[in-house]
Amino acid sequence: MKGFFPSSFDFKQQITPDERIVQLRILRGLGFVVHLAILVSHFILFPSQGGKVFIYYTTWGVAMTMLAFGFSLISTFFDDSTPARKHYHKFCYVVFEAVWTSEAVITIFFWLVLTWVIPKELWSFGMVVYMIDLHIYPFALLVVDMFMTRILFRMCHVVFIMIPPIMYMFLSIYLSLAHNIVAYPVLTWKDIITVPSAIILVALFIGLFIAGYYIGKKGFKRTEDEEGSDFTDELKDV
Repeated sequence: MKGFFPSSFDFKQQITPDERIVQLRILRGLGFVVHLAILVSHFILFPSQGGKVFIYYTTWGVAMTMLAFGFSLISTFFDDSTPARKHYHKFCYVVFEAVWTSEAVITIFFWLVLTWVIPKELWSFGMVVYMIDLHIYPFALLVVDMFMTRILFRMCHVVFIMIPPIMYMFLSIYLSLAHNIVAYPVLTWKDIITVPSAIILVALFIGLFIAGYYIGKKGFKRTEDEEGSDFTDELKDV
């Protein structure tokens, strides 16, 4: 495998493997640069907050998406001919699964829940554009990458995709209880609504990861023991 890419290609689209790799590099390069710009814009638009922008999981999502695109872009420039390179490709694989799932949760949670608690007077045109940059654009690019690589999520990796949200949960609890800093009104860790909210979010993470798995299995018609599948064969020992 080269560049986090499957061995089989959809030639019905009349696109050669070399052309697809170029497209993938453009997509990932654009994803890295734009998410870096979004991350930097946080500090420009909200200079008084500084590092406090990371109290929001949305900011975590932007940073993780930037890193995922950066790591996977690098992976397109070498094969897996050595153990170190093969492990790097595995790393990119798991990172993509985790970031895709986190961004799916961020997108759904924001537009279905948090938009209702933002005062209507704050919804200017600039606000809408900024919210799209934060809560639609990252996931949209990840979905495009997913369809280009035809990745099949592995069910045994569900443990890995829960690492970022669990880390954020502990940070959120600490900030709320020790410094009275609350990022989301449904996750204050001080009232009863926090418990069902946390349970629903955990279920959402797992549910969307499973949805991603079935997109690959049913939509891309991939199987975990598919013959010649670079993604699955080399990850059986992960």
